[in-house]
Amino acid sequence: MAGMSAAREIDRAIADSHPDLFDERGVVDAGSLAAVPEPDASPAAAGLTDAALIELLPEATMSTVEALCSEVATRRLEAAVPGLERLWRRFAGFGVRTPLVEQQCVLSTLARLERVGARAALRGIVLSKGLPASLLPAALQAAAEAALSLPAGFVGPLLEHEDAAVRAPAFALAHRAGVPAELLHDGLCDPSPAIRRLAAIALGSARDAEAMHALVAELAHNPSRDVIEAVAAIGNDDAIVHLGRCADRHPALSGCVIDVLRDMDNARAERLVRRLEAGGELGRMS
Repeated sequence: MAGMSAAREIDRAIADSHPDLFDERGVVDAGSLAAVPEPDASPAAAGLTDAALIELLPEATMSTVEALCSEVATRRLEAAVPGLERLWRRFAGFGVRTPLVEQQCVLSTLARLERVGARAALRGIVLSKGLPASLLPAALQAAAEAALSLPAGFVGPLLEHEDAAVRAPAFALAHRAGVPAELLHDGLCDPSPAIRRLAAIALGSARDAEAMHALVAELAHNPSRDVIEAVAAIGNDDAIVHLGRCADRHPALSGCVIDVLRDMDNARAERLVRRLEAGGELGRMS
């Protein structure tokens, strides 16, 4: 899944520099959350009925929220979306210094549900004017994982954000947002290798051949479906040759290469598909 691949790249971009999101409850949160009572030992989330799980969700606490949200995502319970929204609203104004575990769980669960209602709820959160700056990286990462289409006017300025934890998901979201290719070029020189990769994928997806050099390097050393699809989008003869070499070097990805070559509607690509399907060596293409 493209969204999951983008999320992994974002994780690489921020893992070494991002602070622990759960090391404190934040200045705004300190007194208020202490008043929220922890429930007695509750039944394991996996043993709850759907109705019971949904009922408990809006009042989840630090000790229960991860298990409840994980179970909601596992069951793909779109009916739980209103409960997740209530849980999110319950902590409105909190997490000013660092996101709360409850807030993180809501974002990641909405992204994992892959349902229309969940995507709409997540989009509303990401674009909300009251979203604290501390929550922007997590919200954008969830949006990238869910492969949301956000407005170009929202995503574009984030490509130059000082925080790599914001830039990374912004580049992952850029193509679907319709951000102009000229705004993506600087990403090829970003200090973060993972962001450079995301920028190259976004440019390739926009059919900008300037990304070809970076994408070819990724094909050789760190290939993935996202990279393969970005190279195929460029669609010139060089792209076809490099895709064939990728399939030759990485047999596990040959099926993906064949799929994108078929979609190119190109005689040269069709010849390569026949060679790959026949199991022969790439050789020299005429």
